[in-house]
Amino acid sequence: SALEGAKANLASLKTGTRPEEISIASLAEINAESTLVNALQNAYTVADDAVHNRSDVLFINPRTSPKLFFSVSNANLVLTIEKNRTDAEPIFTQWALLISTLTNENAMESVKQSQMYLAQITTLLANENLAVNQSVPDQTNTASVLSSYGAALAVARANINAVATTITASIAALDAAQGTLTLKQAGSTSDAIAAQEALVAAATAEVRSTQSLLAKTRVVAPLSG
Repeated sequence: SALEGAKANLASLKTGTRPEEISIASLAEINAESTLVNALQNAYTVADDAVHNRSDVLFINPRTSPKLFFSVSNANLVLTIEKNRTDAEPIFTQWALLISTLTNENAMESVKQSQMYLAQITTLLANENLAVNQSVPDQTNTASVLSSYGAALAVARANINAVATTITASIAALDAAQGTLTLKQAGSTSDAIAAQEALVAAATAEVRSTQSLLAKTRVVAPLSG
């Protein structure tokens, strides 16, 4: 049984990868590309929501000349945040253009740029959160109001972290699918065939050895009758 199995494996290696297996591996690669495209598109959507819907309540005129709506003791932090928010608008414009041209074929090429945009938005949200933590309550922005700002930022940052993780996982899955397809298309190597031939030879020797041992278990009468 072991010998027949080794011979079957050797025959399979010499035949090469079946077209059906290559087709399955190719489909897996296409699915992985589509998953990455969806992850990149979702990252833009989540980032847009995080800034324009969840954190812009912190500013006056957030899209044109952003100014923080509450008092913060750290003046340098305020200047940094307001500059980051100003820079965010052209980022979203460029990002939207990138997403509009996104396909399975150019998904991997778009990853680095998408991750850079995502990192810039992550920095903006982190600094905004820091400002809220250092904020000074007043009649307009009471402690309760400032707490609501912090809660909105917490959701925004959690969503951003989630899509960043999804992108990383999608990249890894696509790399694995592409590697599998490449191996399937390459077929069996001469080294793999040689190794399997050695296994067949070893199994053949084992059969012969076992047959020899079996022969020694027979007791034969020297005379008939």
